[in-house]
Amino acid sequence: MKNERSNWILKFIVEHYIKFAKPISSGEIIENMQLTISSATIRNECLQLEKMGFLEKDYNSSGRRPSTKGYRYYLDFLIDDPQYKLEKSINTDKAISKLEPLFANRNLKIEEILNTASDLISNLFNVVTVTSSSIQKKLKLNKIELVTLSSQSILIMLILENGYVEYNTLKLEGVSLDELKTAVDLFNLRLTGTPLSELQEKLNTIKPIIEKQIKDYEIILNQFYQILSDMLKPQMSRHGFERMLENPEFKDINKIKEIISFIEQIHPIQFYDDFGNKRAIKNINVQIGNEIQKSGNDKFALISSYFKTDNNHKSNIVIYGPKRMEYKKILEILSWINNKINNDV
Repeated sequence: MKNERSNWILKFIVEHYIKFAKPISSGEIIENMQLTISSATIRNECLQLEKMGFLEKDYNSSGRRPSTKGYRYYLDFLIDDPQYKLEKSINTDKAISKLEPLFANRNLKIEEILNTASDLISNLFNVVTVTSSSIQKKLKLNKIELVTLSSQSILIMLILENGYVEYNTLKLEGVSLDELKTAVDLFNLRLTGTPLSELQEKLNTIKPIIEKQIKDYEIILNQFYQILSDMLKPQMSRHGFERMLENPEFKDINKIKEIISFIEQIHPIQFYDDFGNKRAIKNINVQIGNEIQKSGNDKFALISSYFKTDNNHKSNIVIYGPKRMEYKKILEILSWINNKINNDV
């Protein structure tokens, strides 16, 4: 918008609604912004913003609140523009001070840090957070090794090209150690250099060869299928469903059911790959209301962030909440986490 006064007013209305969850009247705008112009002028500005689709008006209220289009304009043009700075500072010190020690702890994996960060964000901002981590399927198998733990148990290790190890313990019940060693030799011969995404298919193709050489081949194959499945299965953690209920927008049980249904259906990493990264800036994406594909609900928003973590894992945080989420604070925290990961990993 070319009208600077309209930008000021829109930003104020957005940030007021984010804070108080209440529509605001023209008189309140003048009082809170300490303007010297008339209420009629403010009403006209608000009317124009409403006609352009940036504001909405309740049928039972004279005040206005931001629409999805209004939030989008705020995020794209006003949130960080120093010309339209209304707040002296955004205090994210509380969150960052709790996250700093986690990054200093070298015994913690990035995935563990992200889970703690997600729980913290849920508690601070009354939102649902979902973290997810999965290994890159393009990684190739380097070798398979056996480690004898006892006379009755063997540790099977799948070692990838980047050094990442997935392991499982096999009880020597129904299969001999010699048969297991023969199977591992065959696997190393036939599977080394195969991407994870193709391992299961390749295992199927060499099944007739294993069947001819190993009596109890099915037990061994099933064990390897399980190890592979565990390796490829994304690890997910959800936080804050109960916190979201504290938002006035979600007092309606039907709204809660809709949102929970959406969250349960969409996997964070798949969602980011399909939709989120199309508009992502610095690995962070914000989608609001009807911008969210497959949701069917215009009442909430989500913020998704992608993180490059160690061992070629892909990790995501997806944050679900009302459209009036505290975007600036949440974006600052996610940006800080991104910077820490990029510098530390």
